[in-house]
Amino acid sequence: MSASVFFWIAGRRSRHIVLGRKMVDGICEHYGPGIDTVILSNRLFFVDETGQALKPWPASIRRIGFLSNITQEKGIAAFMELCSTVPINATIAGPAGNLNTQAAIDWFVGELPDRRSYLGPVYGEAKKDFFDSIDMLVFPTRYKNEAEPLVVYEALDRGIPVLATPMGCIPDQLPTEGVAPSVDEFVFWAAAQIAQWPAKAPQCWVDAFEPSSESLDKTLQRIVVE
Repeated sequence: MSASVFFWIAGRRSRHIVLGRKMVDGICEHYGPGIDTVILSNRLFFVDETGQALKPWPASIRRIGFLSNITQEKGIAAFMELCSTVPINATIAGPAGNLNTQAAIDWFVGELPDRRSYLGPVYGEAKKDFFDSIDMLVFPTRYKNEAEPLVVYEALDRGIPVLATPMGCIPDQLPTEGVAPSVDEFVFWAAAQIAQWPAKAPQCWVDAFEPSSESLDKTLQRIVVE
């Protein structure tokens, strides 16, 4: 059943909960203006009242990391290409999507085993250790249905800046300096960003991490009461 059918069943008086501004724009573009929407960002579950990350923002970028379900759509090839463009340490984490992807990861790590590593899936303390071991998260997703990836907020929450592609609601999650102009330009752009660090940071990422203007309680109240 298409989304248009759900919008027809729900009617114009219904309220639609979305993750970000891009979703609001998409709804209005496809289903007409004036649809009642409320943005309930994943950010509200990560940013506390002080807006403070768990550790200081890095003064230099020595190791970059990739964390996702590892597929071509999630940008693993672009991450590897970036590591070949910029001489930097790298850690990959997450389950490999298939045997071909696993073979590519094994080759990538085996080429420079003293500077590259693959952790496999990480959860709980292992995920925290992953974030604590890197200075920057690189998320070059090209997944067409990308929404508002939690891994971006997980990194910011631990004081880790993020470089990503402009897919889904990612442009709402990061400062301009953290979002590539396009998917195709990502590798060249990210290499320049890393080379310029900290000239363009960390203040822009600190600003991006400031608390949302609405608390979770106020947002939920609007959803239920209005």
